[in-house]
Order: sequence, then structure tokens, then C-alpha cells
Amino acid sequence: MSLRLTILPGLLAVAACAAAPESIQATYVPETPFLAMSCEQLGAEQARLAMSLQQNSTQQRNARTNDTLGVLFVGLPLSSISGGNVAGTIAQQRGMQEAMQRVAVQKNCGASVRR
Repeated sequence: MSLRLTILPGLLAVAACAAAPESIQATYVPETPFLAMSCEQLGAEQARLAMSLQQNSTQQRNARTNDTLGVLFVGLPLSSISGGNVAGTIAQQRGMQEAMQRVAVQKNCGASVRR
């Protein structure tokens, strides 16, 4: 029984760690804000968003690593506690990408706009 008492808190702490950016699912974002954009504007916005998503994914990977180290050495997912976890932002950005993709398809934009 004492083995369970020592393992359970560790498992709970690891479960609270930041998610890998690749595993974060997109949240739904409506197309409405993107409908007024031209294909060129959609392409530029998608490029800007891709760069921001890449930066946030790097931050999320770092948060995950720091959480793992924090759990091992301190027993707490330090990045998740301190705000380093940006999973919500990544989910929102992926949703925006999907919404822009739907608009690009509706407008018959070229392949350069589609991801």
C-alpha cells in the first residue's frame, strides 16, 4: 500500500505536465473574421500565423521539458504552474488555420494559400 501512496502523487504530477504541441487539437474557430480577406491577405495571414504557431510550439516543448524536470526534482509541474504552458493558444491558432483554410477553399484560392 505504501508503494501506491508514493507512486500516485508522481503519476498525478506527470499528468498535469504540459502537453506535447503535436498532440494539441484545434478548437473550432468560425470563418467569419476571414471572409472579407482576399486570397493574398489569407496567404499572408496564414504565413504570419504559421510563424507564431511555430514559436508557441517551441515554448510548449520547453514547458513540457521543464514540467518533467520540475516533477522529477521538485514534485511540481513548474512551467504549467507559472504560465509557460500555451496549449490553449496553440489550439486556438490551429483552429484559426483551419478556418482560413475553409475560406481559402470557398474562394478557390491557389495552392500557395492552402497549407
